[in-house]
Amino acid sequence: FGKITTKLCSLIILTTKSIFVKPTSRMISKAALYLLGFAASQALALDLTAAPGQVWSQQLFGAAGGNAQAYSGNGLFLTPDGSEVVAIANDGKVASYRASDGEPMWNHNPPDDDGSSTFTVETFSGITFSTANSESSFMVYSVTYKDADSAGNDYTVVVKLDMAGTLLSVSPGLEGEHSGSPVVSDDGNYVFLTHNSLDKTTGYFSILTGDLLGLVVTRSNAGAFAPPGIYHSPEEGFYDAIPGVANGTLNTNDLIMWSSTPEVINVPVPAGRIFAFQFATNFDITAVDT
Repeated sequence: FGKITTKLCSLIILTTKSIFVKPTSRMISKAALYLLGFAASQALALDLTAAPGQVWSQQLFGAAGGNAQAYSGNGLFLTPDGSEVVAIANDGKVASYRASDGEPMWNHNPPDDDGSSTFTVETFSGITFSTANSESSFMVYSVTYKDADSAGNDYTVVVKLDMAGTLLSVSPGLEGEHSGSPVVSDDGNYVFLTHNSLDKTTGYFSILTGDLLGLVVTRSNAGAFAPPGIYHSPEEGFYDAIPGVANGTLNTNDLIMWSSTPEVINVPVPAGRIFAFQFATNFDITAVDT
């Protein structure tokens, strides 16, 4: 991505628009760069070949975009096959556009909450796609339902859609606010996420089954958690064994890592604030205490 920084900056200036850039390799396909216009009102496709220029521009979420804003974590995400660009905005709206010409493909509004009119939706999540090793193709993202009357009622869910934008499932409600985007295991059987208490004093790491209907485990720690990252199916997966706790030899299960959220006055992140998780080689979900 750094190699195209100079050209990218010049292209942004040529658009004469304020641009929110989600710097991810999923944006770039066949020398095209997909950008989200400020306030999530417009998607732009820019050609990065020898004759750079705008390929297409599209109004997002229809003429009545509602409260569509692009906040940290939101953006445009290229599907694994490169055929569509999926947009997500801060109010939980998701829409897909054909990558070649910007033609609208589908729209999806966030699922209903518990029926209370006092709840609003907020998300700082992006879109996470299943990998080619999953039995089915799908995408997930997180949203938080915020209660205008009582902040203590706020809760987070993970939403699962198929590649046509059809709702497949919604997870049980989880504590507090989500932190960034969830990640998906290489086989598609698990979804991992971090979320935080509303006062940011406690961070949670939760594991859901791939259908989102089962909560495998939740663990907490003092201090808020940053979003998770994942390394799929490491070839070696060695780490030093912890006597009586874990043996890391030949563990090829996905490795999930995250950190505590840095406080504004703390630079860099203090020691002891980085966490990792990996299923044991003999992990058996049927043995998990319900």
